[in-house]
Amino acid sequence: MKKVAVFFGGISPEHDVSVISGMQVMDALDPEKYKVIPVYISTKGQWYTGDILRDRETYLPTQQHFSQLIKVTLDVSREGSPKLITSSKGVFGNKRQEYEFNVAMPIFHGLIGEDGNIQGVFETANVPYTGMRTLGSAVTMDKVATKRILKEAGVPVLDYRVIRRPSQGLLVTEEELDKNLNGFEFPGCVKPNHLGSSIGVARVENLSELSEVLPEIFKYVVKD
Repeated sequence: MKKVAVFFGGISPEHDVSVISGMQVMDALDPEKYKVIPVYISTKGQWYTGDILRDRETYLPTQQHFSQLIKVTLDVSREGSPKLITSSKGVFGNKRQEYEFNVAMPIFHGLIGEDGNIQGVFETANVPYTGMRTLGSAVTMDKVATKRILKEAGVPVLDYRVIRRPSQGLLVTEEELDKNLNGFEFPGCVKPNHLGSSIGVARVENLSELSEVLPEIFKYVVKD
């Protein structure tokens, strides 16, 4: 029976969506063919495993739930089968626990998951995983880079403009936007360059609507 480690959660603003997707994937895996090892990454970046992660009532985990989970990390030694290991030995020098698996399934949305970061970790540890490789994940997560590469390859792409988050505050005047848009024709869709598709998305019909939605979208954007 193949052992599948399903990774979900993460520090992205889309953490909650990833949890839902992770639960759906674990439910869909045939229990007669696959043994599922849930690996939940908290919003603080800590890794946990434990059977209660299969229970929908666990989310989002409370402190009581965390006490029933096992804190783990990925063994990057590249020796033997891929495995998760407990972060330290017990108080009395007990041997740390190991959880071997055959393949990793990263079920993330947004940063540090879809963008090549976790894929790079798996590559470093020689862990087989599903989905795109590191470069493909990184490029296609950056929407501007994707458009530029597709355009260079001769693939038709829709017209677009890049609007950068102000160095101070979140407001951009309509006059500044008009200059930045340089003749862009509405309607248009606005979204953060490095996030997925679940948050920070708006459809705008004119300059005024664009000016209204940008402050909320900028909250999800890391300053240059």
